[in-house]
Amino acid sequence: MIVRLNTAVDWDSLDSKPIQLAIALLIPEGEAGTTHLKLLSRVAKTLMKSDVRAGLLEAESAEAIVALFGEDVLADV
Repeated sequence: MIVRLNTAVDWDSLDSKPIQLAIALLIPEGEAGTTHLKLLSRVAKTLMKSDVRAGLLEAESAEAIVALFGEDVLADV
């Protein structure tokens, strides 16, 4: 689940910058140790790309967000 905030929120982040996006991974309990870590790693690597971050902030539909994450995060899940 990805939530884009209308106003940035202060967050205790490593870079001390406020957040504009919040991402939650909802994983079945039986897959918590494997699927969760695999997805978390993929999300983190994908969000390191400045074009993906900019695209998420500009996306106007769920389909646009899926297109940004599709290949890197959702493949083989």
